[in-house]
Amino acid sequence: MSHKPDPVEALHGALLADPRGIAGFARAIGRSPQVLYNKFSESMANELTGREERALADAVGGEAYVQAVCAYFGGVFFQLPDGSTADDDLLETYLAIVQRMGELSADLTQARNDGVIEPHEFERLRADGHATMAAIQTLLAELATMVRELPAASPITLRRAGG
Repeated sequence: MSHKPDPVEALHGALLADPRGIAGFARAIGRSPQVLYNKFSESMANELTGREERALADAVGGEAYVQAVCAYFGGVFFQLPDGSTADDDLLETYLAIVQRMGELSADLTQARNDGVIEPHEFERLRADGHATMAAIQTLLAELATMVRELPAASPITLRRAGG
């Protein structure tokens, strides 16, 4: 069994890796640096609120926090494309799906060669599977930008000859 990721640890790591550090992000969300340091300390009883977590995740950017939240619940996060899509984009996205499926198939074949799927092999398969799902979600998002209602057809009036 794999352990569940801790979204707060992922957020903390992202804040520490950024040059602005905890103090800079504390000021960005209207907290004192000491209060924010305390909220990340395991020895303190204070914890981040959901609102603080989202504000910090938004301020630091990136996807570490949201990836960890999704993984905690057994899911995966996909960044969907913005804007409209051209036919070339659809073809590229479709080809990415085919490529990802090929990688998944190759890794699955290799992992099963000895009859045992080891943890590191499974993690590779999981990553390939998530990449494939992301490519499919991207295709669906691109297709969604192309959906349009057909204009209502105007009624056709038939006239009889001679009448």
